[in-house]
Amino acid sequence: MLHTLDARESELDDNGLEALLSSSCNAIANLNRLSLHNNLLENLPSQSLSTMTNLTYLSLHFNRIEHLPDEIGNLNMLRRLSLHQNRLRSLPLSMSNLTNLVAVSLFRNSLTTLNGQQITGCWTKCERFAFHQNDSLPTDETYIPIDAMSSLKELWLPIQTDVSHAKHVYRHIQNVWVDGVGQLFSQSAEETQHM
Repeated sequence: MLHTLDARESELDDNGLEALLSSSCNAIANLNRLSLHNNLLENLPSQSLSTMTNLTYLSLHFNRIEHLPDEIGNLNMLRRLSLHQNRLRSLPLSMSNLTNLVAVSLFRNSLTTLNGQQITGCWTKCERFAFHQNDSLPTDETYIPIDAMSSLKELWLPIQTDVSHAKHVYRHIQNVWVDGVGQLFSQSAEETQHM
């Protein structure tokens, strides 16, 4: 059932949706906020994503999405992206265009690469980034260009991350959590500025 909060917000959560038709997405092209979590979606129609350029919030968590189309990079107004608990193995390089992101949730997927230098390095406004519980992610792929993500305040890391130098590497981040360890450290905003 489509719940329209106003002309710019729609919720299609908990409906057992298996697919989105391109024609239905064209009808919601002017949305700012779209929530499709807890459905059975396996993919997203690429041409529909091209038309939803006003989106600032997109919630797709708790689905079965294995692949994101390159057209997701056209959502350059996007500020919040929730993709956790899907079946993603990689991210399209076009996600580097999402430079307005402030919160990204990618945990509990099947990611084998983050393309850290090409994608996450462009997310300079990102304040919250979660990519823990991606057990297929190689240790060298748990590195993300933290210095480029200068606005980061909260970070969730996979268990396979080398945290031996964490306090130094993540010095500008207020809260860092690691799978299987819990909160690695927490510091005030003032402490992060003095480091």
